[in-house]
Amino acid sequence: MIAVPLSLLGAAGAVRDEILLPSHPEIYKLVYWLPAWSWQTYLIIVACMLLALILESAYRAIRRREDRYTELVDRYSHALVLQNVVPQTDWKNVANMLELRLLLQNSTSLPLKFLVQDYRLAFNGVVIRQANSSSSVMGSNAQMTYFPNRGLSKWQFDQVPERCVGTLVYEIAYGHPDLGYSRLATKELRVELFKNRKTRQVSLIQTVLTEKDSPIGEV
Repeated sequence: MIAVPLSLLGAAGAVRDEILLPSHPEIYKLVYWLPAWSWQTYLIIVACMLLALILESAYRAIRRREDRYTELVDRYSHALVLQNVVPQTDWKNVANMLELRLLLQNSTSLPLKFLVQDYRLAFNGVVIRQANSSSSVMGSNAQMTYFPNRGLSKWQFDQVPERCVGTLVYEIAYGHPDLGYSRLATKELRVELFKNRKTRQVSLIQTVLTEKDSPIGEV
């Protein structure tokens, strides 16, 4: 608002000094009371004020984006939920006869992007560990099953007794699809596997040992 009167004063000073003083001194006497600053001085002042307004507007825009990002991050807190660990057998697949799949759910009304950074399964002396390089996206309040790349082979599965206790650990980064990963969900489970050799049915009981859901970068 101050820039407007300063601009008018600068324009009046320019008319006084550049037009009236050289060619119409009699009129100049009527406006001599105008501030003695040159019109260049007014121009510099107005330019500085406009620059300050531009910087302030940019700062406010950045703050609005940061506030929106913080709000979205807060809305994604504990949004990735493990619904179940699903044992899946394929008796014809010699290389991958038993998998433990993760049934995941997005508990928010926003889309959710996730990446399994670590998946570790330990059973009967066998350790299976993997990480994914590609991400997946779930819709709002949707469920999705994570399929590990491999599980127990036929030989490894045959060595597992009818009742066996193991551990399953995973780390999953997730967040808004457009803003990248903002949170990391980690969980360690005790999985008790039951194998019926006659019916060839497999079931398990899962117990959470440790779990954490925290912003990425937080120790």
